[in-house]
Amino acid sequence: DEIRQIGRGRQNEYEITEVNNRYISKGQLQYDFCHGAWTDAGTFESWMEANRILFANENRILRRP
Repeated sequence: DEIRQIGRGRQNEYEITEVNNRYISKGQLQYDFCHGAWTDAGTFESWMEANRILFANENRILRRP
């Protein structure tokens, strides 16, 4: 429902960040911060990199106050 309401962005793609922000504002999405490093997780390879970072970081997550 949310993605139908926002439509497509400048490059004719759906802006998933805007969808996520709408769910956050409704209290229907939670998020956490990972210490030390950041990577996109939009491809299989980058998802594997994100997991590598978490394992190297002993899976510590900094929760938002």
